[in-house]
Amino acid sequence: MMFSNKFVTKLIPVLCFSLFSPVLLTGCSAMSEFRAEQNMDNKIGFDLKRLDQDGLYTVDDGKRALSYEFCIPADVDKAQAVLAIDPSAIIYQSSKDRVNCGENEYLVLGDTFQTDYRVTLQHLVNLKYVMKIVQAHFE
Repeated sequence: MMFSNKFVTKLIPVLCFSLFSPVLLTGCSAMSEFRAEQNMDNKIGFDLKRLDQDGLYTVDDGKRALSYEFCIPADVDKAQAVLAIDPSAIIYQSSKDRVNCGENEYLVLGDTFQTDYRVTLQHLVNLKYVMKIVQAHFE
């Protein structure tokens, strides 16, 4: 059986894609996970390793949830997106002195004492308008 050159040149890319697409998709998936972890490392200003599976860290008198804070643009849609991601989030319109939120920004406070806190943090750092999440220190 003979195939024309025209047929073969059209068939090869299709065969290559169908044969190698699982490998390509696996590579893309691994790259996405790598980027997500890098985002966590770049945007979270505290050590996640010190938290246990429940989002608690050890102190002298027991365990405590870690409170965190970050700024978002003063926009209702962005605030609603954060609230949909983080059930612990409290948004303040006028508190500006904690992490130096600007005049056109809201302060968001949250904590790690929640189910799947790492997933919550991952979704938060994936928001383009969340620049840095740091530990909140209350006095």
